[in-house]
Amino acid sequence: MSRIRRIGGRLAATAALCVALVTTAPPVGAQAADGPPVGIVSAGTAVAVDLNLNLDRARLRNNGTADVTAVDMQFDLVLSSSFDAYPFNFDWNQADPACHTNPANSSYSLLCHYAVHIAPGATADVAVHMSVLPGSASRTAPSPLLKITVGTGATADTATIGPIVRVKRQADITLRVGGTPTGRVGDIVNLQWIVTNNGPDSLARVDLILIAPTGTEWTGAVAAQCNPPAIAYTKYQCTSGQPLAPGHVLTETWQLKIDSATVGSGEILAVSNLNQGYPPDPYHEITDPNLADNTVTFTVQIGTTSGDASGAPPDGGGPGGPQTAGGSQPPRSTNATGGPQAGASQSPSTSAGASAGGDSAQQTAGASRTPVASPSLLRTSGNGAAIGTVGTLVLLAVGALALVGYRRRSRPATVDPPPSTVE
Repeated sequence: MSRIRRIGGRLAATAALCVALVTTAPPVGAQAADGPPVGIVSAGTAVAVDLNLNLDRARLRNNGTADVTAVDMQFDLVLSSSFDAYPFNFDWNQADPACHTNPANSSYSLLCHYAVHIAPGATADVAVHMSVLPGSASRTAPSPLLKITVGTGATADTATIGPIVRVKRQADITLRVGGTPTGRVGDIVNLQWIVTNNGPDSLARVDLILIAPTGTEWTGAVAAQCNPPAIAYTKYQCTSGQPLAPGHVLTETWQLKIDSATVGSGEILAVSNLNQGYPPDPYHEITDPNLADNTVTFTVQIGTTSGDASGAPPDGGGPGGPQTAGGSQPPRSTNATGGPQAGASQSPSTSAGASAGGDSAQQTAGASRTPVASPSLLRTSGNGAAIGTVGTLVLLAVGALALVGYRRRSRPATVDPPPSTVE
């Protein structure tokens, strides 16, 4: 009986020891015996917009027992089918200094090193920003997958997501002119044009084609900055030097010289997609969903008196309306013989100062030259006053000549005596 009691006591002591070990032993890390020290928990959506490929987050977990202060990640473009082609590849010149192309496969593999702190058993998110370049099959090739690798060798963890979402960008731009300039033959009148970006995306620049009405010609310093013209004095093609954000305007005032009493219609065309390439690629360019409002026709009214380009500009062209911010580059010349060209050479030009007036909430961060500050810019230039001054001088000169003539006629005629006769 006592032997049985001793055995029971030993069993109870052993059970108590086991309970003590379980309750006092340090917790075991989340890392499996053969698992990676840093694993991929999940990944967000990879989105390609123009020349940018972004992964909003890659959630990583530290499976080890020590802090992680940096991670190495590899990103590979993976074709869905062996018959597919790559629509784009990684740019060797990455905007994010943490990343560079993989020497083993520089076109479709990227290596990144991120400084990130992850405590043992904790998670952290890494945002990835990659730069890509369009390939020859960019327009038609299906979007690839994105393979993510964390770590190297046998301890690496991988995950494949996708296909990558490719976004087509759009910007609806509208063009209008402010009022109808009025003047006589020989006058120089002002014409204001206004380009509005209705979004949803920002424009890198805007290309403009300006055709003067028959019987007029473009003149002045503004047109001179767009030289050389496609057709001298009558057709100019210019490119704005700064981006145009959604909800902002690009506006400028050009001068027209009236050469004839018979004036036809002029035309201004605004183009948002300057680098369509061949064939046009909607994934890497900006398309306009409504081209009907990209062109405006206008004319010049021949008046009986000089000096009135009446017709106040519509909302957005006068005081308090949306204005472009000053200090930016003016429109510059593009192709001198044809339509808008990709990568046309553009000479630098000086900035033109800040805008006067306008709602600061609606101002454009960088557009063309000095913006229109008030409807007074739509007046005829000072030629009328000059003509009046010249007329006064002419009348004074004519009066002086008439007075001289009158005095000469009023003097008595002088008759020379006949020569004497000598016999």
